[in-house]
Amino acid sequence: MIEYKRKKPEKPMIDSTTPNLNSTESYYTAPTSNQVASPFIPVLTQNPREFFQRYGLRLFLGLIVIVGSLYVLKNTLSPAPIRSVTIVGVGTKRVAADKVSLILTFIAGGTNRSEALANGDAEYQKIMAIIQEFNPSETNKAPYQLVPRDASGSVANALSGGYQYVSGAQVSFEDQSRINDLITILNNEEVNVAQIQYMTKDETKVSEEVRKLAVIDAREKAEQIAQASGVRVGKILSIAEQQSNAETGNTVTVSAAKTEDQIPSEFNDVEIQVVVTASFELK
Repeated sequence: MIEYKRKKPEKPMIDSTTPNLNSTESYYTAPTSNQVASPFIPVLTQNPREFFQRYGLRLFLGLIVIVGSLYVLKNTLSPAPIRSVTIVGVGTKRVAADKVSLILTFIAGGTNRSEALANGDAEYQKIMAIIQEFNPSETNKAPYQLVPRDASGSVANALSGGYQYVSGAQVSFEDQSRINDLITILNNEEVNVAQIQYMTKDETKVSEEVRKLAVIDAREKAEQIAQASGVRVGKILSIAEQQSNAETGNTVTVSAAKTEDQIPSEFNDVEIQVVVTASFELK
């Protein structure tokens, strides 16, 4: 009788180049001459746990860089609108009026350009001779104009037809006691006193102080509005100054004051005012 023994199955041969997915070891097979070497081959053949342990931090930082770059690009191409509020601020200050300025205009005429120019210069010299008797602190002559005169027109000190000489001057005085007398004399000489303005000597310094007060007033108003709206005031986005002025209660701004009751005899103070328009950021 012949006995047959069952042959035990042989264990399968494991190729050392085939990675075992149940193992924590990593495998890497060097590329052959027909393969193209790639830096990703070791990564693709690693165990996932070891892969994330080795490269997880790099991937996380790279993801942060990508997301941040996209956020910056979005804000650059389409920035978010800035909330703002626009406020008008006013600054005022009363100071002593220790200087007075007169703005004068006059007209002379002639049958031709040369005669009109000569008559205009002579008229200006006569006016300046009167003013010098009142000790002005500063005189500034305005540019003159020579224009053809319509024969049908009526202008003081101008001839019918020909040319007329138009000019003026700004004269300042520190002594105000004789201003009434000067204005009366100038009116009698057919000189137009267009404006009388009382001011302080240190006008530049006072204007700087008042300008700061106007900006402070604008910010205080903006903070009140922001507080009522539940937001905060940020930086100034833009600011512009409107025309400033200096006024007193008795300033003469009408031309040709003929009587003394129209001319102020003295001034105690002058009000300097500056108005600004400012836009503030709201946070």
